[in-house]
Amino acid sequence: MQLRADQIEIEFSGLDIQYDGGMISTVGVDDPLSVVSFYIDGSLVGNQSVDLSADIAIPNVTNIPVAGGSVVSDPGGVFDLDFAGADFLDLDLGAATVIYQPTGNFSFVFAGSTAQIAGQSLPFGLQIGDPVSVSFSTVVTPGSRTDNGLYLTGFVANGAGEAIGGFVPEPSSVLLVMIGLLAASPAVRRRG
Repeated sequence: MQLRADQIEIEFSGLDIQYDGGMISTVGVDDPLSVVSFYIDGSLVGNQSVDLSADIAIPNVTNIPVAGGSVVSDPGGVFDLDFAGADFLDLDLGAATVIYQPTGNFSFVFAGSTAQIAGQSLPFGLQIGDPVSVSFSTVVTPGSRTDNGLYLTGFVANGAGEAIGGFVPEPSSVLLVMIGLLAASPAVRRRG
């Protein structure tokens, strides 16, 4: 019997990002997402597919090589997910590593950062604990990429991502586990 969960993972798809030569951000405010799935230790807790959006801003992402490579942004970015109803996850990003890979007819952009929780109210009674790692993987839209010969100056991309952190059980869940353990204890059973 597993008494504690180690990890909560929030996966999302339908992410639209843009790059302007200095910042990676979502396309528009409250970029609509397609699906968000919630997992505890790899087991699906639930999905949502309506009223979902993301806001991402990764500052000072400069000199991404046209031939491919990685750069590190400044810290101070934001990563906010809004779910159906009043549920949300707001994160403050540390420095992000952004990797650009031109492969054949496709170009991929990967970004990853550690984050601190600025606020949360997650669906399904979930709570995520610090630190959180955030990453996304996108495919650059054909014809949207611009460059100056050495470095990218812009693109638009679409893809998916995830936020992973420690699982924090609700106090009522912890209380139920403790009551279950006491009831199963041999000392308690002998007295009864």
